[in-house]
Amino acid sequence: MTMLRTELFGPTLVSIADPQQAISSFFHKAFLEQQDEERLANGCLFLNAISALNKTEPELADRAIDSVRWIRELMLSRLVEAQQLGQISTDKNPAELADYLIALLSGLRALCKTGADGTTLQPVIATGLSTVFS
Repeated sequence: MTMLRTELFGPTLVSIADPQQAISSFFHKAFLEQQDEERLANGCLFLNAISALNKTEPELADRAIDSVRWIRELMLSRLVEAQQLGQISTDKNPAELADYLIALLSGLRALCKTGADGTTLQPVIATGLSTVFS
């Protein structure tokens, strides 16, 4: 998790001042700027651990769930900020949007496992983010 905080979350969700740009940058960096295709195709360690270990290794799955919750909370704080700045409609619920972004993250990882590349992922990311920021 420390490496992800340094390489992915720090430069995007944490460091970028504009919340809409921060969230967009996170998805682009995680999926479109990823140079290691094998690593991308293997999926997210946290999401893989949750699905594979939930029944057999619940303690490990719980640690992965905690990490996903941390990511969700980070996204939620940026979504609340975006809504305060008028980047998200006031009729949208930031908590629901945070759950949606976690689902988008999971869905993108599933696409990666099927061999999807940037050409496939880019419009999915754009569509997903346009649902949030309208």
